[in-house]
Amino acid sequence: MHQSSSNIKCLIIGGGGHAKVLIDTISSRGLVQIIGILDPEKDKWNTTILGIPIVGDDSAIPELVSQGANAFIVGVGSTGNNQLRRRLFELGMQYGLEPIKAIHINSICSEAIDIGAGSQVLPGSIINHGSTIGSNVIINTGSIIEHDCIIESHSHIATGARLCGTVHIGENTHIGAGATIIQNIRIGSNVIVGAGSVVLEDIRSNRVVAGVPAIPIK
Repeated sequence: MHQSSSNIKCLIIGGGGHAKVLIDTISSRGLVQIIGILDPEKDKWNTTILGIPIVGDDSAIPELVSQGANAFIVGVGSTGNNQLRRRLFELGMQYGLEPIKAIHINSICSEAIDIGAGSQVLPGSIINHGSTIGSNVIINTGSIIEHDCIIESHSHIATGARLCGTVHIGENTHIGAGATIIQNIRIGSNVIVGAGSVVLEDIRSNRVVAGVPAIPIK
C-alpha cells in the first residue's frame, strides 16, 4: 500500500455477516482505521456493526472521500455468483480508493506468496509456498491453499475448502465449503464447485459441478 498505516481510512462496501468477520480480520492487525460501512438497505443506516457505523449506500462515497476516506474493501461474501463482489470492487476503484488487503493475524501465510489488492485471508486459513492470489479474492476461514496454487481475481475459496498443490482457479469462481481439489487440477472462470465436492478432473469455464467425484449438474 502507498499510504502509511497511520493514515489509511477505509470504507467497507457491503454490510452483513461477512462484514463482521472482515472487521475482526482488519482489527486483528490494528493498522487500518475503518470509518464506515456502506449498505443499500436503508433500515440499516445509522446502525452499527461491531461499533462501525453504517453510513449510507454507494452514493455516499463522494462525500466520504471529501472527508478523508482513501481506501476500501468489499464486505460482501458470496454463495456462488461473485459478480456482485466484482462490481463493488470496480466501484471502489472508480472513486480512486485504494483496495486494502485484510490478512488475519491467526492465518498462516508463507513469505513466498503473492496476494493481490483487496484480497481477504481469514482466520485459520493457510497459504503455502509459491502460491499466487489475485485481487478481491476471499480465502475463507480454515481453508488450505497448498504450494504453487494460482487463484485468479474475484474468486472465493469458501470455509474449509482444500486446494492441493499446483491447482489453478480461474476468475469469478466459487469453491464451496469443504470441497477438495486434488493436485494439478485446472478450474476455469465462472465455475461453481458445490460444498463438500471432490474434484478429480479439470473443469472448463462456466460450469456448475458437485458430488464425489464432482460432475456437472448444470
